[in-house]
Amino acid sequence: MVNGLKRNKKNILILLGVFFLCFILLSLDSNNIKQRNITLNQLEPKSNINLTRLNHKYYVIGYNKSNCEASYVCYLLTKSMVNSKKYSRGKLTFKKDYLLSYSYATNNDYKKSGFDKGHMCPANDMSWSSDAMAETFYLSNICPQDPKLNRGKWKSLEEKVRYWANKNDSILIITGPIFTKNEGYIGKHQIKVPNKFYKIIIDISYPTYKAIAFVMDNSYQEKDISSYSTSIKQVENLTHLNFFPDFDKDAFIQGLEKQNNISLW
Repeated sequence: MVNGLKRNKKNILILLGVFFLCFILLSLDSNNIKQRNITLNQLEPKSNINLTRLNHKYYVIGYNKSNCEASYVCYLLTKSMVNSKKYSRGKLTFKKDYLLSYSYATNNDYKKSGFDKGHMCPANDMSWSSDAMAETFYLSNICPQDPKLNRGKWKSLEEKVRYWANKNDSILIITGPIFTKNEGYIGKHQIKVPNKFYKIIIDISYPTYKAIAFVMDNSYQEKDISSYSTSIKQVENLTHLNFFPDFDKDAFIQGLEKQNNISLW
């Protein structure tokens, strides 16, 4: 009887120790993923070259007037937006961005160029609103994109992003061109042709913050989408943009920039 009581007392002490250890671990994890009020403005990248900020209602552009195209496009995509698809592009046509008075692309620049007018903020991401969808047809939101990419793996990636928005409730997206080698120019206004494109996806739903990026060559791609995943840090190296500029001293956010784990999504 005495031995039984001793064993029970020992077991209770072990259980208390386990519970105490779990409490400490949970406390540490809670501190690590403390709620952060991350806004779109805080995630807009900084550039070492002068970019013109085009603040549209449904997305923001960092516009490079030398290239006559965006260096980045940032926007929010939510579960409700994805599930409220009501509108199709119908008779919408590409048009000049009213916020630009010079150094802008025209439809003629793309005519017979061999390149698609590739949306950076996709029309289908904004199909929940006729106004939002129409806004994606500003030529400032467009880059010269190989048709085999635009209608292939890039389209598949855009569809995957909408799936993730539905799954994760709210995500922030930053996308744009990459110029690591000279692919030439198109049109009278000399629109610079990217040799790659990037897309960054950030889950801002507390407490499951996570991030991933993708880079694809501006040509036909045939691998599974996961093959093109990378980290935000790698995109920074390719674009010379500084993402998360307001969080340069936040160890947790800096850790997100190094993430490349598609299984989290």
